[in-house]
Amino acid sequence: MSTLIAAAIPLPDASAAEPARATTRKTYDIPAGPLESALNRFGRESGILLSFPSALAAHRTSAGLRGEYGVEDALVHLLAGTGLEAQAQDDGSFTLNEAVAPAASGASSASDTTLPAVTVTRSALKGDIRTARRRKRTGHAPTRPSSISRKR
Repeated sequence: MSTLIAAAIPLPDASAAEPARATTRKTYDIPAGPLESALNRFGRESGILLSFPSALAAHRTSAGLRGEYGVEDALVHLLAGTGLEAQAQDDGSFTLNEAVAPAASGASSASDTTLPAVTVTRSALKGDIRTARRRKRTGHAPTRPSSISRKR
């Protein structure tokens, strides 16, 4: 026979927790390494609930966190360079999402990529054009003999 034990813990009102979270600072010493490990440790040390699928943090690293930070500043530092951002929820928890860069006015979009310049020389095209013309006339590409022999 198994017994289920449950405990009710009164949680503070989310609106009351908001100012406290913004002003409360703690000292952290989280080493650089896998992002998932750094975030799990930060969640334990800060006392916040941080939700994210493991796949989102996989193959990403964090530079770590050393010093005194508020929760939101600490998350920004932990996530720097990962392409992820933390989003505060109404209940005081956080979720991680792929960061979406805001489109600046006049800036190029991802589809407006400028490629490096390419230089085309005449000699590179000349042989190809001749080969294409011969192929069109004869139905096959010309071949060059590798050696010419004479019968004696």
